[in-house]
Amino acid sequence: MHITLNGVEVPLNPSVETLSDLLTYYNISSKTVIVEKNGEIFKNGQFDSCIREADSIEILHFVGGGEHQK
Repeated sequence: MHITLNGVEVPLNPSVETLSDLLTYYNISSKTVIVEKNGEIFKNGQFDSCIREADSIEILHFVGGGEHQK
């Protein structure tokens, strides 16, 4: 099976069946990301959604920052 992950077509390991599995496979903490699958946003706790052939998935990381100074 193949999916598009962050704009790149990739083969998917057969053990990866859900968004949670995908994050675990790539060693990504579910606490620091949101995932967009086929235009739908999934947040932490919603990653049990199944992945299917040709899904388009974007993994978006939260980035902390400091104050902007003038």
